Amino acid sequence: MHGVTRVMAKEWAPRVRANTIAPGPFETTARGGWTPAAAASAVAHTLLQRMAPFEEIVPHVLYLASDASANVFGQDLIVDGGITTGVAGDVLARAQEEFRARVVAGATVEDFTRRQ
Repeated sequence: MHGVTRVMAKEWAPRVRANTIAPGPFETTARGGWTPAAAASAVAHTLLQRMAPFEEIVPHVLYLASDASANVFGQDLIVDGGITTGVAGDVLARAQEEFRARVVAGATVEDFTRRQ
């Protein structure tokens, strides 16, 4: 989605500001709402450890629709309760652990640059 947003921003600027909001889990009844298992999994991946009420997305929409964002073009506003921070941290930690283990085992630079 980010690529599409950036292309739209380049094509339509300065007449139209093209930006997106990337929401995390929020309370909704759309399509029947969340199953208990899906809701628990989503909440477990947020730093806030909760679902956001729909009303918490509204200020971000209003910001992008207002003159306060007059200089914002082609951006993704991530409003996800910290999911991307937490997931990225987990992935990075696992990669660092794997790297250390391979170095201790005698891996060389070529081992890391060779495609699997």
